[in-house]
Amino acid sequence: MPGVRVPVRVLKPLANFKEEDTVLLPEEAVKVLWSYGLVEVVDEMDRMVSEVDRVLTEEKENEPLSELPKGLYERAEFWMWYAENYIRQHPEDTKAITVTLAKLANLKKKVRDLRTLRLNKILKAAMLRPHSDTILSRLSPEEAEVYEYLSDFIERWLE
Repeated sequence: MPGVRVPVRVLKPLANFKEEDTVLLPEEAVKVLWSYGLVEVVDEMDRMVSEVDRVLTEEKENEPLSELPKGLYERAEFWMWYAENYIRQHPEDTKAITVTLAKLANLKKKVRDLRTLRLNKILKAAMLRPHSDTILSRLSPEEAEVYEYLSDFIERWLE
C-alpha cells in the first residue's frame, strides 16, 4: 500500500511545483519539506478526527470486526505528529496552540478508544477463529500482527 499522502501548499518553488501550488506529497517528504519551511501543511486535523469518530461509532454498532479505511492508523499517526510539532514550532501563538492541543487530545483519545475496541474484538476472534484468512482480510497490518500473535499464543495456551 502506498504511504500516507498529505496536502501541502508550496511556499517556495520546488521541483515541478510553483509557489502557492497545493499538492499531495508522501508523508516522509512532507516532514522534511515542512521542517525546512518549504511547504505549509493544509490542516486536516478536523477531518481526521471526524473520520476516526465515524469509524469508532460504526465499530461500536457492529459486532464482527469490519474492515477499516485503508491507512487509517497511519494517517492518524501523521496528524498527531504534525500537531505535536506544530506546537513546538509556534510557541508564541497561544490561541493556535490551545486549539491544536484540543484537537490533538481529541484525536489521541478517539484513536485509543478505537484501538481498545478493536483489540477486544481481535482477542475474541483469535480465541474463536485463530489464523482465519477471513478475519485477517478485515484487519489493518498492525492489527493482523496482533491477531496472529494472539492466535499463536492462545493455541499454545489451550493445548
